[in-house]
Amino acid sequence: MKITEEAQALIKGLMKANNLDVLSVVIMFNEEGEGSLQLDLLSKDETEGRRVVEMDSVMVAISEEDDEALSEAIFGAEGDEITVELPHHHHHNHDHEGGCCGGHGHHHGDGQCCGGHEHHHEGECCCGDDCDCENKD
Repeated sequence: MKITEEAQALIKGLMKANNLDVLSVVIMFNEEGEGSLQLDLLSKDETEGRRVVEMDSVMVAISEEDDEALSEAIFGAEGDEITVELPHHHHHNHDHEGGCCGGHGHHHGDGQCCGGHEHHHEGECCCGDDCDCENKD
């Protein structure tokens, strides 16, 4: 996960203005198994018990699983919005163990794909993001 200088400046400015310390990053999945990122600013107290790591001089609360799934994500800034780019999201040569991601047509041995959903989105990982499918069954 990389945080550009523009995003660092934006995040740190928001932290300072709101007297907060940590950027919380969580991958959420909806009922269709599509992933989205939830970004929040928290105080140190609110992150108690969570894994907090420093990334590009920003303190980030993120689980190891989400960190791994976002290993190539680039957090940038456009105006006062944080943008997230996943460089290999649409490439199909990056197959996970279990083979249910990246637009490939086969499922886990039990016939389930990512959270028990049988269908794929054309050309996309069924989790909506580049994910660790073996952890989702």
